[in-house]
Amino acid sequence: MKARTKLLWRSVALTLAYAGIGLSTSYLAQGLSLSFPFWPAAGLAIAIVLAHGYRYLPAIALGSVLVDGVLSDWHLPLALTLAAGSTLQIALAAWCGRRISGVTPALRHPKEILPFLIVMGPVCSLLGSSVGAYAQYFFGEITASQIPFSAFTWWAGDVLGIIVFTPATLMFLPTMQYQWQGRRTKVLFPSLLLMIMAAIAYDQIYAFETQRIRLELQECAQNMAHQFEKNLTRHTEALQGVESFILSSETVTASEFRTFTRHSLENLPGLSALSWNPFVLDTERQAFETQQRLDPLIPDDFQITERLPNGELIPAQKRPSYVVVQFIEPFNEKHRIVQGFDIQSDPQRAAAVINSMETDQAYATEPLTLLQDTNGQRSILVLLPVNSQGESVRGFAVGVYRLDNLLAEVFSVGTCAQQQNLRVALLYTTESGQTLNLDQLDPPNPTAHRKADLGEIAATETEPITVPIRYWGRTWQLQIQPTEALIWAKKSYTPQLVLTIALILLLFNESFLLLVTAEELAERRQAVINSYQASHDPLTDLLNRRAFFATLEQARSEANSGLASHVLLFCDLDHFKPVNDTVGHNAGDVLLRDIAHLLAQQVRAEDQVARVGGDEFALLLRNCTLENSLSIAEAIVSILKNYTFTWQQEIFQITISIGLILLTSESAPLPSVDDLMAQADQACYRAKRSGRNQVCVG
Repeated sequence: MKARTKLLWRSVALTLAYAGIGLSTSYLAQGLSLSFPFWPAAGLAIAIVLAHGYRYLPAIALGSVLVDGVLSDWHLPLALTLAAGSTLQIALAAWCGRRISGVTPALRHPKEILPFLIVMGPVCSLLGSSVGAYAQYFFGEITASQIPFSAFTWWAGDVLGIIVFTPATLMFLPTMQYQWQGRRTKVLFPSLLLMIMAAIAYDQIYAFETQRIRLELQECAQNMAHQFEKNLTRHTEALQGVESFILSSETVTASEFRTFTRHSLENLPGLSALSWNPFVLDTERQAFETQQRLDPLIPDDFQITERLPNGELIPAQKRPSYVVVQFIEPFNEKHRIVQGFDIQSDPQRAAAVINSMETDQAYATEPLTLLQDTNGQRSILVLLPVNSQGESVRGFAVGVYRLDNLLAEVFSVGTCAQQQNLRVALLYTTESGQTLNLDQLDPPNPTAHRKADLGEIAATETEPITVPIRYWGRTWQLQIQPTEALIWAKKSYTPQLVLTIALILLLFNESFLLLVTAEELAERRQAVINSYQASHDPLTDLLNRRAFFATLEQARSEANSGLASHVLLFCDLDHFKPVNDTVGHNAGDVLLRDIAHLLAQQVRAEDQVARVGGDEFALLLRNCTLENSLSIAEAIVSILKNYTFTWQQEIFQITISIGLILLTSESAPLPSVDDLMAQADQACYRAKRSGRNQVCVG
């Protein structure tokens, strides 16, 4: 039960870690406007499964569902499919890694390092990227033409995450500490630095690519604005034609106006209607209305009208003058109600009348709803004042434009090479400062994409481009917005080439660092072994004579300077020779190892024990008083007195004789190390002459 609880909590932690790293990577990249694909969660997951087994795959699958669910706005079928692909990839990579390097990969040998990185990175990542790209296509997130780019971006992100973060995670796992000791910083920091440099280079190329596309689109927008202005000029010329027609005629009938305007209406699809609106004084009103009713094409009930706030048309109130729609073409049921309307009765139209008269130029009304439109569609009227030189304004040639028709006339057919994938909008800023979207033309087949995926179309790439147009006394804004399909179509393969080079460099950099640090670690460990072997007796594993003499020299210097006082013991086994002579040298070697072990057990951690001859041992008791050293020496003698050595049914009684000398500042200057050893040896010799199995102080 305890093991299951431990597994459960570890799985929860792994799920949260995978989801946290994945979402953090994604949102951090978006926040920093980075396009460099990098998915460290893949490396983390593979390392955990590689080191601790497949039992953690469900936790990784759940973490992947959380990540893909958030990034896909909880499109659950898509999230589950992407998570399945990622989990299968991790399982495959872990299986391959175990076949190459075992369950505890230390990556120390050249034959395992490069295969380990290549198979788990570039090879196994093909599985997840293929599932991911085709799942996005199947669920309508991308088009068929975008599958290769999406798969490559996905693949590159996983490869980078695996080759950098799989070794990095293994380095810090508690079970792997010994295998990776001394290699962590030397592998991890250079890899991260190189990856950061690659990311900067990639993003610079990506930014340059984006800027190139934006400049092309800005040029396209300028061309479209110029074409729009040219088309407005054609419409102005149509109004000027009406002006010339009116000025050249003493009287104009509805039939003549229809005949004259037919050509303009047929050739300018954006022109909804043309009208002639003369100035009529109130004193002329009755005569004007009577005259109009005589025209066979004008209704018998013709009168000058105005509109109430509720939309009802009534006879115009008495005012000094009127600007009346006398003729309007094409004349149909919709336009019938307009004929006779006094445009001065409407504030928006009246403002355009005044501005047109003051500037003596064509002037447009603000966007308004026409009398004849019941669907709320915005339109504008363009008023061109008609007057002979030196005369007052006789009236206005008026163009009626529904803005959707005006836009469609210019941009519906091949006006720009990318038109089929551009959104075109006409904006207008009112006198109060409000910006209105007058109309918009959408491309026939705009394509949607996930914004959260690294390496896909960034929101900044589809930001609209606006070009101001000053015409008819108003400032318009022509706005084009590239669709994601257009951005995809215009992208080159330069960023992908840079990314491929970065992948190769990172792969070989990681391999090189792992190999170099492994060789360095092996050399360092061998140096430690060699140093140990050079300073220790191979039989007893105690310090050898040379190493002990070096230690004794240091102790002698400390004693001479008064920093410390030490005790030197020289030990010689009693009755050792009979063992070799009776049962052989193998038995003697075993005996020496046993004695070495017994001696090492009797001293403190700071003391040194050495084998300085065949059956001779030396002990340096650091910072030890004479009283304590005698206690230690007597204890050794007592233990050996009770010690018996048995070999092939032969029993041997082994004792020890010890010579002891003090290394203190009171006897300074102390003689050389050789002389000190000689003094201790002489003390030991006196112990032997005195009957062995005892301690003698020199």
